[in-house]
Amino acid sequence: MTQPLRPALHAEETLLSRLLDGTYPPGSLLPAERELAAGLGVTRPTLREALQRLARDGLLEIRQGKPTRVCHPEEGGLRVLAHLSRAGDLSGLVPQLLDLRAALLPHWMAASARLDPAPLRAHLGAPPEPGTPDAPQAFTAFDWTVQSLAAHGSGNALAPLLLGAFHEVYTQAGPLYFRDVARQTRALDHYRALHAALALGPDTARQAALTTALDSLHLWPGAPMIDLLQRAIPVFVLSLLIEWAAYRFLGDHDEHGEPKMGYAARDTLTSLSMGIGNVLINVFWKAVVLGIYTALYLWTPLRLPSEAWWVWVLLFFLDDFAYYWFHRISHEVRLFWASHVVHHSSQHYNLSTALRQTWVPMTALPFWLPLPLLGFEPWMVLLAQSWNLLYQFFVHTERIGRLPRPIEYVFNTPSHHRAHHGSNDVYLDKNYAGILIIWDRLLGTFQAETERVRYGLVHNINTYHPVRVAFHEFAALWRDVKGARTWRDRLNYLLRPRLAAKTGRVEREQGERDRRRRSRRLSCLHL
Repeated sequence: MTQPLRPALHAEETLLSRLLDGTYPPGSLLPAERELAAGLGVTRPTLREALQRLARDGLLEIRQGKPTRVCHPEEGGLRVLAHLSRAGDLSGLVPQLLDLRAALLPHWMAASARLDPAPLRAHLGAPPEPGTPDAPQAFTAFDWTVQSLAAHGSGNALAPLLLGAFHEVYTQAGPLYFRDVARQTRALDHYRALHAALALGPDTARQAALTTALDSLHLWPGAPMIDLLQRAIPVFVLSLLIEWAAYRFLGDHDEHGEPKMGYAARDTLTSLSMGIGNVLINVFWKAVVLGIYTALYLWTPLRLPSEAWWVWVLLFFLDDFAYYWFHRISHEVRLFWASHVVHHSSQHYNLSTALRQTWVPMTALPFWLPLPLLGFEPWMVLLAQSWNLLYQFFVHTERIGRLPRPIEYVFNTPSHHRAHHGSNDVYLDKNYAGILIIWDRLLGTFQAETERVRYGLVHNINTYHPVRVAFHEFAALWRDVKGARTWRDRLNYLLRPRLAAKTGRVEREQGERDRRRRSRRLSCLHL
């Protein structure tokens, strides 16, 4: 049972809450003692005790013969933090603490890596276990020790003093952040990244600390969200079940009586396996991408305000244009095709095909690098990529025919994307759109769905093994490059359009066979 507060503490906490919520804003004067004591339900001596405690910590200024004045935050300095830790709901302070952490920790971590990384690495090597009942408190204590060791190891005598002023408020606010198991799990990734970075030098440690601190900020509720695709997984699963049920109970023929491909158990399991592998790989790769975007964003002097509506409109078009070129290059250059071919390897076309994703996502990185350089915040770029891929999930279906003409003219639709997945000659290397089909119309790569689509590759790989699906084209590319006689041929295999590279190989092999036949014929003549 909760014990009632002593009158002086009750008066103190009530006044503090009114100071924080703006009832008594900085620079204003409190009501007269008699009026204030009556409003709080305490005696005037009790009120004076509460006022003196608040004044001691720099929140108020008691002036003899004059009304008590509310101080500005900078007047109280760090002494105010002691009272903030007793302010009740501290959720509003969490993003401020995370933001301050992002400003200070990278510098302390870099200095520690240069001077003596051993204590930090020893601590980071033994993080707490997520998901346990006491995990929020355990992660709070562990994270505080990380910052404390970094401050002490920085060689700056003021750093531990500055950090120490936040201890009480951090101890109270930390469990609010770490009560979510997903944030506990992500914190483990952060600690592993910091542990590895400390061994690689100050610059790497600074970048890793900045990346993890910004990622923590974005994971807090109310802050920008970048893991849209992971949160959409339940929607993906439900949509798959609905589409499967539609094939099962509503038939699998189109309006012309032609059979639709529908679902096949082994093909669907392969697609799901590729999707799961992609998610697991991106847990680590997205952290690297965020770090690179952050470095570029910090380097460029350009800044675009995230609160301006026109910035989001601009981002929508630039992200979709970046996706168009990424997708087009992934078809036209064999090195990139080796990663993207995974998505086209199914001979079925349904929502599970959308999840058949590459295990080598690194090929996408160059195409979005201009966006943080233009001043888009890194989390905005990642969010734009997420909504683009989320939209594309729903165009991987045969259950939807052609949509109204205005929609078909502007947007990527199931009909347009079915044509893109076709191995028919007319459909090869067409319709690279993400959300808007206008890029294909403008750049000459548009093709309407005009004949029955034959899904899959020109030469299908005929395997359901996820590892073979993921890497079969890389293996073929390696064999071609290894067997090439000149560096020019090696570069051709890597960089030429994939069909041209294949054609060149066939022509060279045919020429070699012709030379061998001529040699044998000449040998017979000599005999």
